[in-house]
Amino acid sequence: MLEQALAAEHFPVTALLLGDSTFGGADLVALYAQHGGWLLTPQQLPPNAESWQHDLYAYRRETIELLFQRIIQACDLKACPTKGLARTGTFVIASVWLYQVLFLNNHRQHRPLAHIKEMIDEGRWRIAA
Repeated sequence: MLEQALAAEHFPVTALLLGDSTFGGADLVALYAQHGGWLLTPQQLPPNAESWQHDLYAYRRETIELLFQRIIQACDLKACPTKGLARTGTFVIASVWLYQVLFLNNHRQHRPLAHIKEMIDEGRWRIAA
């Protein structure tokens, strides 16, 4: 399914996409790279266990429920602000992407990795209510 979406250019390619071991076979990893992105699965982790890729992937391994709980807390969500499968799916993907980008930024800046909510709250003043 992802292969078809990539071929039809219906899937936004990001610089880095994290997947589990069943998600990214060699063909999909190569196809994603052809479209300008990097699909990182356990099979693509570098041998250096102290790399940022290992740190990011270890954080990703946490249960999805915990990740969603952190996203809900970080974004101060009381309920999903969208209706319908497509909009809700897009909202969830965008929320996960935001969380992962902020996590990676914290890692690169040598800040506490879970300093996500504070970064979102600092940016809220820029958004008109």
